[in-house]
Amino acid sequence: MKGEERKVRDYIGGASLIFGIAVLTSQFLGLYYGSMKFNHFKQHDIGIVYIAFISSHLIGGVLGGFLVSRRRDEGFIKAGLITALIAYVIEYIYHLIFERMFPGHLEALIATLIGGLIGGLLALTLRRMSASPPDSPLQS
Repeated sequence: MKGEERKVRDYIGGASLIFGIAVLTSQFLGLYYGSMKFNHFKQHDIGIVYIAFISSHLIGGVLGGFLVSRRRDEGFIKAGLITALIAYVIEYIYHLIFERMFPGHLEALIATLIGGLIGGLLALTLRRMSASPPDSPLQS
């Protein structure tokens, strides 16, 4: 039971990191532009806001997915994806309760899941690189 409890804590911790990065970015953009409603932006600002919105979910997904996945012995990709999915659910509930809307929720889901996948793959790659013996004769 202790191992399962640790996994749940890791998932919630990683999801909180992803959620925090995404919401802080959203709040900073809302502070700068006055509102996060997409109909309040000028045409040239929509692209900047959209790129910042998607990239914050992607970067958060990579960081959260990587940090949770590297604590695992196996199932790195699964851990990254589960962490990203939990973060999306938390963010969706937050936006529905406090903002009463969630513009771009499908894009946020896709970007967060891709970020979690990349984070899991990065943890898997680093684990394999550290486990393999050096191939270079200079390192021996």
